[in-house]
Amino acid sequence: MESMVEYFTSVGVPLPVNINPTDFYLDMVTPTFGGHRSAELVEAYAKGSAGGGAAAMALKARVASEDSVSHDDATQALQLIQERQRALCASMELGNDEHARLGQGVVRFGTKGYPISFWRQFELLWRREVLLNLRDPSKILTYIAMSVTMAVFLGCTYYQAGRQGVIFQVGAICTVLQTAFLATMMAIAEEDGPKLIVKLEEADQLYSIGIYIIVRLLVHWLYSSLAALPYYLITFYMLDLPRDGLGEWFLWGYLGRWAVEALLFNTVAIGKTVADGQQKLVLPVLTVFLFNGLSSNFKNVPKWMEWGLYVSPSYWAVENLSLALYKDSPLKVAALEEGFGFRSGVKTAGLIFLVCYQVVCRVINVVAYVKLHKPEK
Repeated sequence: MESMVEYFTSVGVPLPVNINPTDFYLDMVTPTFGGHRSAELVEAYAKGSAGGGAAAMALKARVASEDSVSHDDATQALQLIQERQRALCASMELGNDEHARLGQGVVRFGTKGYPISFWRQFELLWRREVLLNLRDPSKILTYIAMSVTMAVFLGCTYYQAGRQGVIFQVGAICTVLQTAFLATMMAIAEEDGPKLIVKLEEADQLYSIGIYIIVRLLVHWLYSSLAALPYYLITFYMLDLPRDGLGEWFLWGYLGRWAVEALLFNTVAIGKTVADGQQKLVLPVLTVFLFNGLSSNFKNVPKWMEWGLYVSPSYWAVENLSLALYKDSPLKVAALEEGFGFRSGVKTAGLIFLVCYQVVCRVINVVAYVKLHKPEK
């Protein structure tokens, strides 16, 4: 510690007047800080301390002379540091090449060149996220409990809707699906916390921010899908829908939910806060819930607004699910086509649209996090 100012000055980074030394030196080795000198300092360390060069030997000699420590003791201290470094590498399960890079101080900063591979970063981050959720399962349990509560409430509201007329059935299907889509917003408010963690940890180059966001999305996708399972089961049987349509119910229910969830999570990634993101994405979100096949469909929207139906995940899910549930009843299919303007034969197009919609939104989510939430921003 006492040699810090002298060391940094010797490698070309003198301490400015009237500034906290620790803050200044941390800024100089933080790659995301404007005006950092991390690359030069890594090179100086590699040539000196790790390489056994003159700077390291001089520093070791000074420590020995000023603190009455023998050169042998100083050498042993340096060996102890190296042993601890090797133990760290072993605990991280680094390969020989990665160990060599870390041991030589050759840790490149920026978007490329982390000391461990993509998959190793993914594995470590995945393990951490899963452990955090297992240690505190209250969030997941609350999510499931809310889904069950909503399912029972809607099931009672539209009890045995499958025995009613086509118009009432479509209304029940549309409401149940849109409520499931809307439920994904419950977890969005919690994402501001992880966003701050990303800022702090990514600044130290502990891992790629893109990998972290992918892991977060996958973990949330898993427990969101788990929470939706009882919801879809309860509503399906309480509405008394055709039994052979259960597979279609899950297919379009999940595809629509995942697509809308992917869109809603962009409110976190694009905005500085959730509220700010909602303001910026108000039109896409409004399109999802307005063009739903019930209140807005090809029978009642103006021609110049039909684009909203083509880009709404809700419409594609409601349209295809309604037609699939009653595919064995030509009269009901005809009623759906005549009353709501539903189009038969668009199942493949619907599948492609919902999958692509989710993928595009997820890519935007990752890119927005990486580009818009650097610490200096």
